[in-house]
Amino acid sequence: MADGSVGENTWSSEGDQLIIKTNATMPDGKKLAATNIITRNGPDAITWQSRDRTLDGKALPDVTEIKMKRVPK
Repeated sequence: MADGSVGENTWSSEGDQLIIKTNATMPDGKKLAATNIITRNGPDAITWQSRDRTLDGKALPDVTEIKMKRVPK
C-alpha cells in the first residue's frame, strides 16, 4: 500500500456471505488482524462488518454493521 503497510487476505464464501480473513503489518510494524464479512441482502443491497479485530494481539472493538443499497437509476 502507499503508506507502507503490507497485508494478505484469504477469501471464502458461505451462502450469501463473503468472509475475508485479513492479516497485515502496519508501517510502524504493528500486526493487525480482522475478519470482514460482506453479506448479500437481495439483488441491490449488502452489509459489511469487521469483527474479531486485533492490533498486536490486543482486542479491538467490532465495527458496527454498515448497510449499503444501490441507488436506482
